[in-house]
Amino acid sequence: MCGAFHLADVGEASIPLERLYSNLSLQNYYRPAGDVHPNEIVPVISRRKSGNIGCNLMQWGFTLEGRGGLIINARSETAFSKPLFSVSMASRRCLVPITCYYEWKKDDAYGKQKFSFTPDSAAPCYLAGIYRYESNPSLPRFIVLTRPATPDIAFIHSRMPVILTGAQATAWLSPESNPALLLAQANTTLSIHHCP
Repeated sequence: MCGAFHLADVGEASIPLERLYSNLSLQNYYRPAGDVHPNEIVPVISRRKSGNIGCNLMQWGFTLEGRGGLIINARSETAFSKPLFSVSMASRRCLVPITCYYEWKKDDAYGKQKFSFTPDSAAPCYLAGIYRYESNPSLPRFIVLTRPATPDIAFIHSRMPVILTGAQATAWLSPESNPALLLAQANTTLSIHHCP
């Protein structure tokens, strides 16, 4: 699962957000930095109708009409076959820039303990996502794909987001790529830090 992540400010950063902001037509009034939670708006990278890759503002979470609540994650193993996700998996894949993501471990003695997970790669890293246009939308809405957690972090949570870097991230946006193969090859090497 992924319920929150951190997006570095331009001044902080391992992610070259200057490049993202330069492509963001709404940059004059929107400049995200810090922790990001469901239903918030962030810059997301996707392939546009023109075929060019660009940065767009999107809102985190698919809504369920008439039922309330948000769907913020989808299991990568089953997203291809689920009606809610299958069209987006085929043609609306996106990348969500992050510097780290967070999980909470339930502890009987200490309550919920917060941990941050940072990919070891020095390259910019992204969460694999998909997006859709909803009825009466102001912005497209995205969700994050998850996978089973690796053994070294499964003691905190049984799921982790799919993390892509480098050529994998570029290929994720290509209509010619094999998304199932990319999901299987995703980055799983993470540094774990306990958050005070």
